[in-house]
Formats: sequence, C-alpha cells, structure tokens
Amino acid sequence: MRSDDRSVDAALELIEEGYSILAKESFHTQTHRELLGVQSRLEAVSWKQPAIAQKLIARLAAEASPVELGGKNLAEVLATRLRISSDEARPRIKLAESLGPRTAITGEALASSRRGGSSGRPRRP
Repeated sequence: MRSDDRSVDAALELIEEGYSILAKESFHTQTHRELLGVQSRLEAVSWKQPAIAQKLIARLAAEASPVELGGKNLAEVLATRLRISSDEARPRIKLAESLGPRTAITGEALASSRRGGSSGRPRRP
C-alpha cells in the first residue's frame, strides 16, 4: 500500500469515526445557538463531499474500464457500488466530467469546463 493510500484511508477512518461519535450524541446539553452552530458546521462539511466525489468519478470516467469493474458502463458500475439507480449515476458522471480535473494533450492542467466552482452547487449570495 502506498503512503497516499494510507493517508486516504486514515482520513476516511477519521470521518467515519467523527460521524459515529455525532450519531451517538444526544445534543441535550447544547443551547439552541450551539445546535445551530453544529448544524452549520455539518452543512459546511457536506458541501465538500460532492467536490471529492466528482474528482473520483472524473478519474474513473477517464481511466477505468467498466467491464473490469464489473459493469457494462460506468453508470452501471456506480449504481451497483453506491446503491443508486443508473438514472442517478448518469448525471453524476456528466457533472464530474465537466467539473473534474482536465488535462490538455500536452499534459498541462486546464480549468473546469463549467463556471461556478467545483461543487456544482449554486454559489450562495
């Protein structure tokens, strides 16, 4: 296992552990303002997940063989692995391809083909 793989695994373990701790929390000792603060932080964290998922899907779309991953196409592979419908997987792939990292033929990094940032969500006013 490469060190990059270990750091990704460690980060995911921290996220999973944090969610487990929060899921067990009763939140009875927090004030209403503190509850709003917790909710705000959870919301901010949730905004980051789609950007990470789009990087993963974009790389799979660019490099992976769906047949080697057990499907006819990437939408089927994602639908099976993520337990979503193929109809839900297709827009994720399309969005990831338009927002994900792009590379020119010469190897240089290109900007996203869409405006509005990497999350795909509308910007807040």
